[in-house]
Amino acid sequence: MGKILILGGTGAMGAFLVKRLSASHELYVTSRQSHSSTKNIKYIKGNGHDETFLDSVLHQEKWTAIIDFMHYGTGEFRKRYKTLLANTSQYIFLSSSRVYANSEHPLTEDSPRLLEISTDKEYLKSDDYALAKARQENLLKTSGKNNWTCIRPYMTYDSYRLDLGYFPKELWLYRVLHGRSILFPNDVASKKTTLTYGDDVANDISLLVGNPAALGKIFQITQPKQHTWSEIITLYKSIFRKYGILMTVKRVDSMPIKEPIYVYDRVYNRVFDNSRIEKIIGQTHYVDIENGLGLCIKTFLSSPRFKDIDWKKQAYWDRMLNEHTPLSEIPDFTHKLQYLLFRYIVSYQTIKEILHFTRKIRDVFSK
Repeated sequence: MGKILILGGTGAMGAFLVKRLSASHELYVTSRQSHSSTKNIKYIKGNGHDETFLDSVLHQEKWTAIIDFMHYGTGEFRKRYKTLLANTSQYIFLSSSRVYANSEHPLTEDSPRLLEISTDKEYLKSDDYALAKARQENLLKTSGKNNWTCIRPYMTYDSYRLDLGYFPKELWLYRVLHGRSILFPNDVASKKTTLTYGDDVANDISLLVGNPAALGKIFQITQPKQHTWSEIITLYKSIFRKYGILMTVKRVDSMPIKEPIYVYDRVYNRVFDNSRIEKIIGQTHYVDIENGLGLCIKTFLSSPRFKDIDWKKQAYWDRMLNEHTPLSEIPDFTHKLQYLLFRYIVSYQTIKEILHFTRKIRDVFSK
């Protein structure tokens, strides 16, 4: 039984991983929220981005493994990756299969990444998620250490993380449950993708923990079966129909506002070759999305829970779809004002400029 530190271990993959590892390891899990500890799971409340907090946690024990689910800007990661490597026998870094460039062939861990082949100079100046993960992988690869393992999941879901295309459930699913339509672009609908159940990803990670063959390597962890987004929409409609819920989708050729995740990921076919991880852990079972999504929707509908709703985006979609959200549904005066402004007053071009400015500010502060 080793002592394992999981940074940010209460999300879609982390919660499943904690359950899997707690039977054979003593776990320490950081979280911003309070959680009740058990015999083999000790929760440490604090912000993993805070250097003082992280330093105190790292020096509490000699860690058999550190599993890192935190999302860092590249500048932030550059300050801490050496310390993380120095305080464990195995550092498992959460990267992403969004790092890959477009490919006509099934993706392997050696497929070209956006960071190396993109010609978009403005994009390369940013620290967008896909670029940040690739840069952070590079820091580990050139660290002079071999006690790291990178994992690249893709489109992971559970009962409370249910993305559709690049839309979070707080946008699309909230609208469905409130009887409003949703948008979906045809240039994404036709593309192949994979959705992987969070517990399946957790199982594969658990088999890499303490595995000497995993050191100094990168592994993508994805459901091997592909579906087009059109097929996934049809599946969602069928699931909701069982609960008397109508899912109305308005298709558009493409989305007017081009976010990086849209331009540099969702309009690509994402088909994966899992040969590398299978050589290390063997062939494992993955839940089919028909069963997985059906179970997750059932669980979610039994106790619906949304994080903060982006009322600006809700207003923009209402504007595009010629629909309306009752002001009584919007929680406070500030959000009501935001909704009214973006629904009836602010122009499409202004919305683009606001989003562009927001991304530039975010990139500056992430460096």
